Amino acid sequence: MEDFPYSKISSVQWSGGMLSGSLIVFASGNKAEIKQIPKADGKDFADRLRSHIATGAAPAVVPAPAAGAQQDVGSRLATLDQLRAAGAITDAEYQDRRTQILNSI
Repeated sequence: MEDFPYSKISSVQWSGGMLSGSLIVFASGNKAEIKQIPKADGKDFADRLRSHIATGAAPAVVPAPAAGAQQDVGSRLATLDQLRAAGAITDAEYQDRRTQILNSI
């Protein structure tokens, strides 16, 4: 696991497929790739990171899955784990989002 402070993120690359895609976060000469993110969530997250890069302010909240998403709980938790492992979210954000996902079942 590797953490990337928001201040060290230099660029973000989103590559969307039909239902999911990959997010690559570049920071301090390193990169982290997160695969199989639901398309809407990944694009929204990439846009939020780009906004952070442009303004220099950390995003306040990690985006919630879109209403009516056809994602099962297991894949939502796996995506969340990947975001935390890549350092894209904090442990507190991870715990909050995990609680939301588990409460949705």
